[in-house]
Amino acid sequence: CIHISMIQNRNKTLDVAKGISILLMTLSHLKFLTRHKEISSLNVEYLMIFKMPLFIIISGFLISENKTLREFFQTKLDGLLKPMLTIFGTIFLISSIYHMRDGVYTFNDIWLTSKLAFHKYFLPLWFIFTLFVALIVFRLMMYVNTKFNKITFVVISVLTIGALLYLNHYSNKWIIFTLAPVIYFVVYLGIGFAIKKLKLVDTLINPKSFIIAGIVYTIYAIFKEEYAIKIALWGNIYGPFILTLISSFAGVILVLNISRYLTRFTGLSEVLFRCSKNSFYILAFHIIIGNYILYPIYIKYIEPNIIVDIVAVLLIISSCIVLRKSTLKTRFIKYSMLPLKSLK
Repeated sequence: CIHISMIQNRNKTLDVAKGISILLMTLSHLKFLTRHKEISSLNVEYLMIFKMPLFIIISGFLISENKTLREFFQTKLDGLLKPMLTIFGTIFLISSIYHMRDGVYTFNDIWLTSKLAFHKYFLPLWFIFTLFVALIVFRLMMYVNTKFNKITFVVISVLTIGALLYLNHYSNKWIIFTLAPVIYFVVYLGIGFAIKKLKLVDTLINPKSFIIAGIVYTIYAIFKEEYAIKIALWGNIYGPFILTLISSFAGVILVLNISRYLTRFTGLSEVLFRCSKNSFYILAFHIIIGNYILYPIYIKYIEPNIIVDIVAVLLIISSCIVLRKSTLKTRFIKYSMLPLKSLK
């Protein structure tokens, strides 16, 4: 019973932490919040360092060793790549219809419009694509480790890391997709997986670790400019590797400890759990709903007010969650956007 209780507490903590990371990742994109310099500064200067690594580390923690390599690939293809390709195909179809209405049928014009729309409305999906690639790479490395001898594993790992470093240095963006940050994603996935394998959750989520992480994070806040410690993975910006890794991990530990505390509040933890559960829809649609549907109307009638704007952001998040629920009512959208396991 004690063991089951510990697992349930761990899962609640991870759900809350994942929900927090999703909310923080929307800060960079919503125009409501750019009207407040203090929020923009907080986001860029103090939150960017850990909010994306937090999500990736949790993803690494949740990697299943019970699934075969084929099952793992099918699961990620179904849960991550399928809905992203559905969105991309929908944009291309809408662009095609729009051009045909004007008597334009050239593929290049349709393709260009699709790319611009995708970049404008669905920029955060670069994260989903990069996470998908990183998960497959990491799982392949796990497979090699279990199926071959250590020498083979070392050789393949070195070649894999070398290839990722090459992509990190030379990779260019294709529409919004980029392979450059995959190596950083793989590192954070490895940290999350190691935390699970070494059973370090209770070691990291306790008052002592919270204090140590707070001290490290404070040092980062003081010296970040001097040592150029910074993360902006979409732009392939990553400061001095060791210093940036330590600083981001300190932030992750702080959030995990705060998340454990927040699980005591049923209402708040339930909201964050729903954010976690609906993470794909929030990432995919918060820009459209927030910046191109609500914001143009909103700014005509409401002056900048941090309380009102935060409420507006919560409304946007709620709209994304409602959108996911409404998806269940349409068979085609349901099967093209949601993981098949969630439909059983």
